[in-house]
Amino acid sequence: MRRMVLVWMACLLLATTGCVEVEEVVTLDRNLSGTASLSFSADMEPAAAFMAQLMREMQGKEGKPTQEEIDMVRQEVLAPQKDSINKMPTKEEIEKDLPPGVKLLESKGLDEGLKFGGDLKVAFDHFDKLQQLEVKKKTGDADEAESASAKLGFPEKPFGGLHLKDEGATLLLTGQGFEPPANTSAPSLDEAAPEMAAALKKIKLVIKITAPFEVVEHNATRKEDKTLIWEYDYKTLMNRTPEQMREGIQARFKK
Repeated sequence: MRRMVLVWMACLLLATTGCVEVEEVVTLDRNLSGTASLSFSADMEPAAAFMAQLMREMQGKEGKPTQEEIDMVRQEVLAPQKDSINKMPTKEEIEKDLPPGVKLLESKGLDEGLKFGGDLKVAFDHFDKLQQLEVKKKTGDADEAESASAKLGFPEKPFGGLHLKDEGATLLLTGQGFEPPANTSAPSLDEAAPEMAAALKKIKLVIKITAPFEVVEHNATRKEDKTLIWEYDYKTLMNRTPEQMREGIQARFKK
């Protein structure tokens, strides 16, 4: 059973491209214009040692993997995976596809070995325009690129999961939740193999929303003045119930 859990976690690492850190920041003005930024980084390197260890166990071998085995996983398993990942487009590629009302303020890509990611910051004249923002760069077969970018790499719709609904007297902000895998349990950091634990400790997701409105209710992990902060790491994510995972982020503001 434990081996099956570890196999599932290995798939999870690959599906999330290793150690992932994401920070999304939105600052709103009263007229619902503002700025939005996304910092995304992923490192597949920590997955190499764990995958090599897992392969040894599945082959009935004992002991730690050799450097040669780790290098083999890095080159034959992880490197091809990275080649199909949606990379951060150039500034020119982003600007030509910007929707009306959205202006690019900053863009920077990272592509170093098994590490990749990027930083993006835009200004918008209305929050709804963020739903129209797409950041994508397709190479090769269109269907194949679409499939890869939908699962891996820099988000094609960086702020597509955020929605703001005008309820008359209030504004309801919601963020996309996550459907946890059915009948699957992930190990705690104490139960995970050292290589896996080291990788999982680097998973981080932060969403910050700053608005000039009075907050009526929210499910943020903390609040600092006018800023609501949802901050998660692997441990806090594992402690959330399936209902909380599906709920996503929610906040209601008084207009």
